[in-house]
Amino acid sequence: MDIPVFIETLKPEEQDKFGICAKVRGYLAKHNIAPLPTATTVDEVNAAIKALQDAGHTPAIFVVNTLNARELIKNLDPLMGERPALFFRRALQAGQSGLTEYLVPAPDVAQTMQMLGKLTLRLTSVWYYGPKNIDTISEHAGGALVRFLTEKEFRCIENANKFGQIAPKG
Repeated sequence: MDIPVFIETLKPEEQDKFGICAKVRGYLAKHNIAPLPTATTVDEVNAAIKALQDAGHTPAIFVVNTLNARELIKNLDPLMGERPALFFRRALQAGQSGLTEYLVPAPDVAQTMQMLGKLTLRLTSVWYYGPKNIDTISEHAGGALVRFLTEKEFRCIENANKFGQIAPKG
């Protein structure tokens, strides 16, 4: 059976606002999908992959919250191989209108996206989220992952991102 592997490296105080992988895992658990391995380090990812293989499973997709994970992602690339990846990227906006997003350069966003662009070529989707839409985005992603695991088609992830994502507000 193909199983998603989750990677999230948040500090405990960030978990409620930015723990999107935890929320997606909760959605999948409600749909009786298990096991749902989670890792915060490269060693934990190695252990999760080995445990899955020992149980007769394979990683179907890597689901990664990029917040605080820039260095980790560089080291994950060889472990992920050509398996698909779903990256959650925190959308940064200042002010209620979001206008400053267009007026002030966001070097952090550019750096993360440049780093993702240097990874091994694989099916990849990047979803943006913020504290005000994390619940909605995690439900969309959870539904897309259920369809992906059932249909084995990455377009389930892409279509949900393209048509179902609600723009972050914070």
